[in-house]
Amino acid sequence: MVKQPFILSKEMKNVLDMTFRLSNDYFAKYANKINGHNILIIDDTISRGQSTKEACHIMTDSYAPKSITVLTLLSKLY
Repeated sequence: MVKQPFILSKEMKNVLDMTFRLSNDYFAKYANKINGHNILIIDDTISRGQSTKEACHIMTDSYAPKSITVLTLLSKLY
């Protein structure tokens, strides 16, 4: 399991851990937790934006979230 110290719910930690493994078995299993919901992606630093962009693509290609918001602490983008 990926360390996620700011997420208190063990169930949500498992959802996130399984979501980013990109296995088709998990897409349907967790779709009801993501589809139609507002999603918050937190990244410590965005330098080129590739990992954040890929995370958003994974969410929109695999699920149907209501919205995706990205929060970052530091951005090197100009």
